[in-house]
Amino acid sequence: MPVGPYAPIVVAEGGGALAFLSGQLPLDAVGEMSSGDVGVQTRVAMNNALRLLSTRGATASDIVKIVVYTTQLSQVELINAAYVEALGAARPARTMVEVSRLPRNALVEIDVVATLSPDRVSDI
Repeated sequence: MPVGPYAPIVVAEGGGALAFLSGQLPLDAVGEMSSGDVGVQTRVAMNNALRLLSTRGATASDIVKIVVYTTQLSQVELINAAYVEALGAARPARTMVEVSRLPRNALVEIDVVATLSPDRVSDI
């Protein structure tokens, strides 16, 4: 039984491809670090990931795996609340890891794998 808002197993089906996003930091549109707690930063990083996926026609429901790196695992409730808000009903497989430090002293970094529909693969 999962201990958070994720599925214990996800099977990616179809004739599409997998999109592997580089770790998404909580950066604003001009590349500045988002101020705020780990919940705020999680929301910004998740929205950045979703925005990037949308450039290939993918949505939250196309995400099959997320890795959340955080320097504040003790604040998992804030992370989960922002995570659920960003993903809606989607529940991809997830791993969460506490790390000692992240680039630009971010409190969170989000790593995403998603499926792309076959018609979007030719755009790559």
